[in-house]
Amino acid sequence: MDWLKQKLGWQVQGKSSLRVGLYPRASKSPFMQVLVQHLEEFGVEVTLLESLSPRRIWEAKGRLDWLWLVNVDPYHSPFEQEDASAQAYRFARRLSALRLARTLGIRVGWFLVNQLEHYSSQRFALTGQTALLNQSDRIWCLGQAMADRLYHEWPGVKSSLVRVSAPLGYGGYYPEEGLSRTQALERLGISTEGKVFLCYGSVHPYKGLTDLIPLFRKQPLREHCLVVAGAPSTPQYAHAIEGLSARTPGVHLFLRPIPDGEVERFFRAADFVVLPSKKIRNNELLMQVMTFGKALIGPRVPALTQWMDETNTIFFRQSDRNDLKDALEKALTVDLDEMSLHTRNLAQKHHPDTVLREWLRDMMAFIPGKALMEDYHDEV
Repeated sequence: MDWLKQKLGWQVQGKSSLRVGLYPRASKSPFMQVLVQHLEEFGVEVTLLESLSPRRIWEAKGRLDWLWLVNVDPYHSPFEQEDASAQAYRFARRLSALRLARTLGIRVGWFLVNQLEHYSSQRFALTGQTALLNQSDRIWCLGQAMADRLYHEWPGVKSSLVRVSAPLGYGGYYPEEGLSRTQALERLGISTEGKVFLCYGSVHPYKGLTDLIPLFRKQPLREHCLVVAGAPSTPQYAHAIEGLSARTPGVHLFLRPIPDGEVERFFRAADFVVLPSKKIRNNELLMQVMTFGKALIGPRVPALTQWMDETNTIFFRQSDRNDLKDALEKALTVDLDEMSLHTRNLAQKHHPDTVLREWLRDMMAFIPGKALMEDYHDEV
């Protein structure tokens, strides 16, 4: 990595030439951990901020070139609280912090990983979130679908600020030499001779599980296995899914938050990752699919087709239960190894180093007197 840093000209007398503050700290987020790891490998000096307030920004005076705001958990919109006065206070503090950063010469960037949500007052959320976003020098959206939603939901955001980025795989976050499929199934307590389909992530009504689960009651899918893993949106919905699955022996439910230490066993056990969602709010699952090199079954929507194709994905018409059934049955006959290979190739193309290189080249253009990164694709 040293020769790479020298080639880029990022080291100045042994010190990093770019200093970035990240908010939130979000130490348990795979995205944030991968981001910090690879930024530091590039020689970027990273500061993790505990809070976003004028005081914290003032303390960082002279020590930051960029402030990056990443909308991953546990960070939420400043309008998440029902109490109007609390909303107003949080909004004022964050807007003041961003304006102070701009005054101090600190550039501000947003990374939109998840969908921005409306809260108790839609008008307040619309105007307030737009004001926060427009304090940016750059807004990076992971995927065109995220950018389209941004324009639709916050039409006041300046389009000149927005750039679309590829999703990045979590290369290096999970062990490269992990569990075998057999070991992973054993740890999950699953015994099957058939294919394993994984539906992973938070369990919400829009995820389409009520369409997916009954398909495993009849042949040919009855001989195979569906694993549903993730925290349910409400106890009532969890009970509904449990009741639906009780009559389907091949369905295994893990309706709870999945710790990082257990994520790998679900993906290593799976042959396919299935995404029956009626809405796709972010690229989080796609990043996991790339990380573990899995074949995907998903709806033919821009959020997926922008990055995936028929070499690594079996597409179906969104909200069409019969087409979903056909896609699942098709999965029983395809060359799984070939599809997985294409996903791994995609993950290599969108390796964190590759994606970050583009982000950093963009940021360096804002900093006077700091050279842009060189075009060194061939040598890398």
